[in-house]
Amino acid sequence: MKPRITSEEKYEAALANLVKGAKRIDSPLTNETEKAELLPKYQALAEMIEEYRVRSYLEASPGSRPAYIKMGIVEE
Repeated sequence: MKPRITSEEKYEAALANLVKGAKRIDSPLTNETEKAELLPKYQALAEMIEEYRVRSYLEASPGSRPAYIKMGIVEE
């Protein structure tokens, strides 16, 4: 099972880490090997953040689920 963000505090920390990761990836001091190692971690964290946001939106507004399904954001 892949890790999930489970609280607003962890969400905020994940956002901060995402920004730090983006800065490291974009830094001219980061070589291509390091970038290749960082990018999958960055992408996985971004995906976890997006999944948390969708879950929190659906909890706050369960009626929006059909729209999310139609857009392909969540499965039926």
